[in-house]
Amino acid sequence: FLTQMDREKRRVILFVPPVTDFYRDAVSREMQDSYYQLVLPLVKQHPSCVFVDLFDSPQFDRSDFQDYDHLNQK
Repeated sequence: FLTQMDREKRRVILFVPPVTDFYRDAVSREMQDSYYQLVLPLVKQHPSCVFVDLFDSPQFDRSDFQDYDHLNQK
């Protein structure tokens, strides 16, 4: 799929949304590392890919969420 998107010069955005500290603390470091080990080489290999990672973004805090997972309207 990514190779085809490269040929067609189409943009593919891989997005990791922001999460609360509750959620972040529940995800094992091993799981995070295995995800990045899979995704980052693909992003480097395919010019069509853009990786937007807000998982550890300092721009969000608990007041930005309506529950443990979902952003609120703000």
